[in-house]
Amino acid sequence: MFGPLFIVVSALWLLGCAGLLGLYFSPVEPALRVWYSNGLQISSAFVCALLCFRTIFAFEAGDSLRKVWGLLGSGALVWGCGALLYAGYQYLHPDAEPPYPWFYDICYLAMPPLVISG
Repeated sequence: MFGPLFIVVSALWLLGCAGLLGLYFSPVEPALRVWYSNGLQISSAFVCALLCFRTIFAFEAGDSLRKVWGLLGSGALVWGCGALLYAGYQYLHPDAEPPYPWFYDICYLAMPPLVISG
């Protein structure tokens, strides 16, 4: 039922989440937890978008499900871009509070209409 790509991606994601759980209970710098969490969120969103865009090709041209998967993938992609901008701002300005509103908010706000439309 599940292909090898699904199994590999799922196993890597579960290992990443287990690492996050391990960091939560270990005595490490809080900044490391934040960076690991941000990296996991960004990579999860981009991998999700990639898999959604890959799924488009499983359907014939003109099939309405191609549009659905494209919108879901676009929603994941803009969420990942927003998370990347947010983490990038934190990296470039470590002592400053991120401004509100800022460019990452545009990406975060673009995700729900794309996913709901899908």
